[in-house]
Amino acid sequence: MAQAKKRIENDDCEKEIQNVLDQYVDEAKKKLDTYVDEQIDLKIMKKMKEEEKRYVRIQRGKIWRRDIVIILLLIGFGYFGFCLYKIDYFKIKDDIVLREDNNSKQEQDFYQENNKEELLKEYSYLVDNLQIEDEDILSLYKNDINNVLKLKIAYKNMINSNDYSTGDMITFSSEEMEKAAKKIWGSNYVIRHENFKYNMIQFLYYNGMYLGIKEDFKKMDYIYQINDVKLNKDKLIFEVLMGKIGDQEELIGKSEKIVLKKYNKEKLENYKEDLYSLTLNFRKENEEFVLEEE
Repeated sequence: MAQAKKRIENDDCEKEIQNVLDQYVDEAKKKLDTYVDEQIDLKIMKKMKEEEKRYVRIQRGKIWRRDIVIILLLIGFGYFGFCLYKIDYFKIKDDIVLREDNNSKQEQDFYQENNKEELLKEYSYLVDNLQIEDEDILSLYKNDINNVLKLKIAYKNMINSNDYSTGDMITFSSEEMEKAAKKIWGSNYVIRHENFKYNMIQFLYYNGMYLGIKEDFKKMDYIYQINDVKLNKDKLIFEVLMGKIGDQEELIGKSEKIVLKKYNKEKLENYKEDLYSLTLNFRKENEEFVLEEE
């Protein structure tokens, strides 16, 4: 019994010693791991600082070499410019450019002069479309283009392609007027609908429709002539002259001034200063020219 008790006590003692040793070993491992990690971190930090210093040295060297190259290039350009100045290169170049500009202008003028008849043949209808048979034609040449005048221009172009009369009545929709207006001023133009009078016909606007009663047209004695036309890329510019033929066949210009006592189809350009003059600017939209608004 005593021996058994002694064996148990010895076993307990061994277990206690083993536990102490295990604790010691665990603590030693932890300390060793911590030390190893610290050493690794120190080596990594040291290596990073060394690489950083090496990168800074390389960048400084590149900047220094770049600055040297820039300075040498500036010196070279300066010397080259001085040499060109000494031989009057810039004066020679200016003379060449001036001659080229003059030649280009002469060629352009020659082309424009010889191309005028072709432009008139192809595009004069754009000016014709604006010549309404109404007293308000004067407003066009005075650049007083109000909404009523635009309605009259749109109506004139609308009836050129369709007949809207039924007996003594003339009726058409606002959509048809809008379509005609867009052909003149472009797809984004919005016309304002209201009553208007074209020549002797009074049109009333109601509920999206225009209604007028046929009347005999009053003859308009205004004459016009396209004095000049120029095409510049997608821009078309007309200069148009206009006068009025009086009761005695005299030519009447601005401020009712009698320009000719007897007009016999003379060219209006000879009396340009005394006649109404209008500049019309057209721009290209979808391969068609439309009138620019002032």
